[in-house]
Amino acid sequence: HIAGDALGSSDLPRPQRALLFSSVGSQCLPVVRDHWLRRPAEMEFDVALAFYKEASSEVFQALEALAASHPAVELRHSPGMKWPNFLRWVESQGGAAAISSRYDYIWVVDDDVRLPTEEINRMFAILRDHKEIHFAC
Repeated sequence: HIAGDALGSSDLPRPQRALLFSSVGSQCLPVVRDHWLRRPAEMEFDVALAFYKEASSEVFQALEALAASHPAVELRHSPGMKWPNFLRWVESQGGAAAISSRYDYIWVVDDDVRLPTEEINRMFAILRDHKEIHFAC
């Protein structure tokens, strides 16, 4: 429904799309390619990657090819640590309000966590089933 509709509610519907954000380095390719993006047709989440090593590296070039072939994957070169990179990404997307209008959950994850596509989907589904969970580590 729309804010201020006939029901008088100002609550907007929450999006049903999640985000996986990771600041990734030169050893991330097996995790990104073989786990997170293992079943791209089944992905119920977007992926935003901030590559913090040299943009001229073979890994960055391989990630560029992955991002070009997966519409739900965004890649940027952003030297720096995970949380500053996440903050820069949020700001580049229009700020926290813009992000919260697009995503119901965001997972900021290290680039060595080997969880396959279907288990990432499952994690977000569990969070959606338990509305009392607002923050999970």
